[in-house]
Amino acid sequence: MRPTHAVFLAGCAATALVATAGFAADTGWPMYGGNYAKWHYSELAKINRDNVKNLSFAWARSLGNAFSQESTPLVIGDTLYVTSANGPQYVMALDAATGAIRWKVELEMPAGVQQYACCGVVNRGPAYSDGMIYVGRLDGALSAFDAKTGEEKWTVEVVDYKQGSVITSPPLIVKDLVITGFGGGEYGARGYIVAYDKKTGKERWKTWTVPGPGEPGNESWKGDSWKQGAAPSG
Repeated sequence: MRPTHAVFLAGCAATALVATAGFAADTGWPMYGGNYAKWHYSELAKINRDNVKNLSFAWARSLGNAFSQESTPLVIGDTLYVTSANGPQYVMALDAATGAIRWKVELEMPAGVQQYACCGVVNRGPAYSDGMIYVGRLDGALSAFDAKTGEEKWTVEVVDYKQGSVITSPPLIVKDLVITGFGGGEYGARGYIVAYDKKTGKERWKTWTVPGPGEPGNESWKGDSWKQGAAPSG
């Protein structure tokens, strides 16, 4: 019987606990929050009040730097996907049972990019769809990788990070679209939400979160305040 794995992030390491109960092959954690409702809660019942005492340490894996780690790992089949802070500096695919690295990609960030992140250089994890891993980046970019090999498929610039707009949250996958926003409201950035074709990275649509001249609601923004209206979206 295969063991059940409860995976946590602790400090700078991905840490796994293993219980004696079994689990179905089709269970996992496929997206940030667990589902589109963002429950952040699993309905799995193999680990319960009676057997939680049987959890024991299974493995630990360093995420490669000493920054605060806020990544939520994804579990797809027998593979765990996780990002590190500071970029992310690393995107990793791990064997969920052993913690062995299946692939690891190091992303190069521009020098000094950390100063444009108002509230920490964290990364909250990747997104997954149809054999691809998608990662928002501190330098305002969005990257797609082959989930089996880690090969980079495409990278697009979502926003100019030098205006104080960084991406720390995972994108949302809806059908054939990868949808993302960005932070930066503390610096007065005008926010928008943008969707890309998940296979090619081609932009499909963009919606500003603060209306410009001629758009409904612009009259509620005095003068040219809409230009620095904040309302970031990620």
